[in-house]
Amino acid sequence: MQGLEGEIDTAHISFLHKWFDDDYAYKGAVTASTQFDQAPRLTVQETDYGFVYGGRRDTPDGLYLWRMTHWLVPTFAVVPYPA
Repeated sequence: MQGLEGEIDTAHISFLHKWFDDDYAYKGAVTASTQFDQAPRLTVQETDYGFVYGGRRDTPDGLYLWRMTHWLVPTFAVVPYPA
């Protein structure tokens, strides 16, 4: 179960992979948003195959970044990847 937890936990990136400076501009949109807004708002929707959940973060430019993760019963996940 612990391995699966790492695949579906979109909030841990804010503190486990944190940079300790405030220069968001050169690190890309996904990283900048996770450092700028370290507490995503989580939403879960059950599906026929498990669930999909998203973590919404504010971005430095006033938009939102959504990371969507699908969990497929019993032990598979589709991890979000930045485009």
